[in-house]
Amino acid sequence: MILYHISSYLDFNGDFKKRIPSERIESENDTILRICAAPTLEQCFASIGCCEGNYKVFKIDTDKLGIRDKDICTPQELYDKGLVPDALFHKEHWITTNFKVSIEDQTPIEVISWEEDFVSFDKKNNSYIPYVENGKFENGIIIFNLNYEIKSLLKQSV
Repeated sequence: MILYHISSYLDFNGDFKKRIPSERIESENDTILRICAAPTLEQCFASIGCCEGNYKVFKIDTDKLGIRDKDICTPQELYDKGLVPDALFHKEHWITTNFKVSIEDQTPIEVISWEEDFVSFDKKNNSYIPYVENGKFENGIIIFNLNYEIKSLLKQSV
């Protein structure tokens, strides 16, 4: 499985130690040590509330790093257990073991622009309604509209 983690700490070396994130939504679990990740950069940025700036992207190849399935909490598990109310929306995964991402799987980037729009589809009334961040997904699916521009900060060779 390939997951991604983003950090605003450009000098972070990729030596991940599980911890309680200091930035989390109010109703998110505050006792389980973990490393948060998602299947796409868009989902990573949406879950932290992206803004323009410089970030480092870590590609987490769970097979390459020897991370076992039992050490990964899926979005469905996180949602069902009430650990992360918006886990299904952002496809958040928790990795509950330490690991080190090699330098070749680290990429510095600059987010030049970022716009996001959340809409919920109400199955009962067959209509779109503005998404209210309340962690309730029983009424329908969430549609996530995203426009962004990202450029790599890696030095190009001539």
